[in-house]
Amino acid sequence: MKKILLVYPRCSSATNPVQASDDVLFDIFKKIPFADAALPTIAALTSDDFAVKIVDERIEKIDFEEPCDIVGITGMITQRMRAREIAREFAQRGRFVVCGGPDASISPEEWFDVGNTLVIGEAEYTWPEFLSDYLAARPRNVYRQSRPVDLKDTPRPRYDLLKTSKYLGATVERTRGCPFACSFCDVKLYRGPGIRHKPVENIIQELDTLYRLGHNGFFIADDNFTGRIAHAKQLLREILKWYEKIGDSVYFTTQIAITAAKDDELLNLMANAGVTRVLVGIESPNKKTLEEASKFHNMKSDLREDIAKIQSYGILVMPSTIVGFDNDDVDVFEEHEAYFSGRGLPLNAPLILEATKGTDFTARMAEEGRLLDKFKKLDLFERGLSSDDLSQFSFEPKMGLLPLLDGYRRYIARIFSSEYYLEESRLLLAQLGDAKTPIPTPKVKAKDIVDLTRLLLFYFRLDKDQKKVWLELFQLGRKSPNGHASLTTMHLMTSYYGFSEYLKALPERRSLTA
Repeated sequence: MKKILLVYPRCSSATNPVQASDDVLFDIFKKIPFADAALPTIAALTSDDFAVKIVDERIEKIDFEEPCDIVGITGMITQRMRAREIAREFAQRGRFVVCGGPDASISPEEWFDVGNTLVIGEAEYTWPEFLSDYLAARPRNVYRQSRPVDLKDTPRPRYDLLKTSKYLGATVERTRGCPFACSFCDVKLYRGPGIRHKPVENIIQELDTLYRLGHNGFFIADDNFTGRIAHAKQLLREILKWYEKIGDSVYFTTQIAITAAKDDELLNLMANAGVTRVLVGIESPNKKTLEEASKFHNMKSDLREDIAKIQSYGILVMPSTIVGFDNDDVDVFEEHEAYFSGRGLPLNAPLILEATKGTDFTARMAEEGRLLDKFKKLDLFERGLSSDDLSQFSFEPKMGLLPLLDGYRRYIARIFSSEYYLEESRLLLAQLGDAKTPIPTPKVKAKDIVDLTRLLLFYFRLDKDQKKVWLELFQLGRKSPNGHASLTTMHLMTSYYGFSEYLKALPERRSLTA
C-alpha cells in the first residue's frame, strides 16, 4: 500500500503573533490552541489505496527520513518560507511532493519551483483526481479547481488521525466565503464570491465525532459566522438539541461581523449554545479609514456600543484592528487607544496593514508604485531594518515605515502593560458577570484538571510582573458569578503571558542609515 505524509508547517517567523501564541500555549499546556481541519479533510478525500499520516510541525518534529511515497504540504502566506523548505527537504530525498492550500492558490508562481504537483484552489474534486492519476503513473504538474465546490461533497474530516491530546480544541468548518468585500481582504480570491455552507447535520456529526474523541472546545473557522444568519441560527438551535442528547455542553470561538450586534435573537442563541469568544473585524474607529477599507457596514453605528451589546450577552469580544491605512497618520495610535480604552477590551491586538496579492488595496499600491519588492526590502535591510521588522511590511505607508513601526511598538507596549491590561480585564469580567444570558459550562473532565494544574505550576516560572497579573486575574475569576469565568480567566492569563513575552522577543530596531 502506498503511504502519504500530510504536513502542516510552523509559521516561518518565530515572532509571528500566531506562532508566538502557539509556542506560549505549548510551553504552558504542552498543547496548541486548535487542530486544523484542512489536512484531516484531505485525508478523508483519500482512497483506501493509500495509508495516511498527518504531521503537525507546531506540535512535533518532522522526520524527513520517514518512508512514504507522497508528501502533501499546505500553508498560508505566514508559512510560505517554512513550507518551501520542507518541500525541498523531501524532494531531495526522492519523495513525490504535492503543494496546496491558501498561499499556493493565491500565489501559485511562488510554488512552481518546488515539488512535483501543485493543487490550486479547493481540493474536494482535484485531490482524488490527482491520486487516481498518480496510481496510473500520469500525474499532472498542476490541478486547478475552477468552480466553487459544493460543500455537501466535503467528507467528514479524519480527526482520528490527529494527536488529540496535543490540542486544547479542534477546528470545524461551517461555511466558506464572506458577503463583504473589504479592500484589503483576500478571502474572496480563494473562497470565491458569496457564501457556501455545509449541511447542518454534517456539522453536528463532526462536532459529535470530536466530542467523542475528547474535545470540548471548538473554533468554527468561518470567515464570517454571521454572513448567513438564518443558517447560523439553524446550526445553533441544532447544537442545543445535541446538548440534550449528550447531557453536556461545549464552548466555541468564531469570527463575526459587528452587524451581529443588531440581532438579539442571534446573540441569545450564540450565548445559549456556548459561544464564549468572538473575533470581530473592527479595523478602525476612523470613518474615513473605514471608507478607504470598503468596510461600510462598520460605519452605520457606534462600534463601542455594538461591542458592549455583544459582551452584555456574556460573549468576550476580541477586536481586530489595523493601522497603516492612508488615512492614518502618526496620531492613529492615540486615537485607537482613546477610542477603545475603558471598554473591557484587554484582547484588542492591533495589526499592521498588509498588501496581500490580488486585493483591491494591493492593486492600488502597485499602481502607485508603493509595493516593497525584494530589492527595496534588501535596501532597507542593509540600512538597518531587521528581517523581523521587514516581515511586517509589504508596501510603503503614507506615514512612513519608521513612524508606523515605532508608533506601533509604543502602542502595543502601552496596551499590553500590566496596568492597562488589568484594568480592561476588570471591566470585562464585570460585564460578563452581569450577562443577560447564562452561557452553559461544560462538565469538568480529567484533561481540564490536567490543564489547570499545568497552568498553576507554570505560575512559578513567571517574572514578577507576570505573577502580579496572573494572581489578580485568578482572584477576579474566582469572584465572578459568570459560569464560564474560569475559562475566560485562563484565556486572559495565557494571553497576557504571550503578549509580554512577544514584546520581550521583539528585536531592538536600529535607526536607518542614509
